[in-house]
Amino acid sequence: MQVKEAKRVSKGLQFRSHFADSNPLWEVVQRRGSGVWECVIVNEPYTTDDGRVIDSDWVGRVDVFDSSHILACVNHERMFKKLREDSDNWFDSLKDGDIYHYCNGFNQHVRCKVVTEDGEKKFQPVALVGEWKGWDLPRREATGEIQYPYHAQKIIDGTGAWQPSTGCVYEHPDATSYHNEGDPRKMEEISLELPEMTSEEKESAALARTAEWVRETLNKHEPKHALEMIKKSLEELEV
Repeated sequence: MQVKEAKRVSKGLQFRSHFADSNPLWEVVQRRGSGVWECVIVNEPYTTDDGRVIDSDWVGRVDVFDSSHILACVNHERMFKKLREDSDNWFDSLKDGDIYHYCNGFNQHVRCKVVTEDGEKKFQPVALVGEWKGWDLPRREATGEIQYPYHAQKIIDGTGAWQPSTGCVYEHPDATSYHNEGDPRKMEEISLELPEMTSEEKESAALARTAEWVRETLNKHEPKHALEMIKKSLEELEV
């Protein structure tokens, strides 16, 4: 990645540098010595939803910085701007329907399909491949309810299209650090389906749901009334 670096400071040069709890935009006003510059925070007003115009924080605050700090801030911002531009250009070059793999680390990958959403190319998760742990996969709670962890839920729902960092995309030239984990393009998809519950499991789940209802009833109602409700329900269930 080639970035044109700033080499010298001059009046009017703008840069961002942290001040208090913000990251304001500074502008070089004048030289104050050898390699030292007086700078001022400039206004970046924004408009609220109700039409009010609000000035940005710390407008007019004056401070001095040396040349090395100013140039480091300028070049830091240029580098990240170039990274964003390169990422945007790469995603724009993709074709709908093509398959790529998001690397989650630890040889865990999300197989994704390219889609266009809101005018942007994004990755739609379609499958998990690799060495995902049990807690990352669908599982049944004691009550029989199925829990879908983050990535699995997106795949099941067909939602969650996004643009990950290109450095985490196996097929991207910058993601070479993941290439020693195995090639996700050759990995089998992990099934997100759970087997049907056995009769014993269904019975156990029903008892767990009853126990959960008992706890909720005791928490929500006055003790005497709660116990009467519980006794009546258990008699009806013959538990």
